Amino acid sequence: MNPLIIGAAVIVIAILIFNSAMNKNPAAQACAQEILALLKQTPDAKAKDIAAIMAQHQRTRADAGQVTTLVKTGLKKTGINKNDRPDVMIEVRKAKMLLTE
Repeated sequence: MNPLIIGAAVIVIAILIFNSAMNKNPAAQACAQEILALLKQTPDAKAKDIAAIMAQHQRTRADAGQVTTLVKTGLKKTGINKNDRPDVMIEVRKAKMLLTE
């Protein structure tokens, strides 16, 4: 077979696997999107506001780890200054600790 066809097939399969891995938990993604929307409107949102969103989406402390990761990767799109992002993530992690086990 043509190596070009095999290479294209491998690339397509790799992209499909990557996309399916990223979309494993749509509930966590929905929660992260809502938190990012809050942070976009109010960059200095407090942990209790973020925790309220997580609780609304029925996230527990164990589930919130994936949400935290998704929020961290999405912060760049919110327009929050690069220097302020660590402070925002501290509030997100505090919110995680406010959740029930």
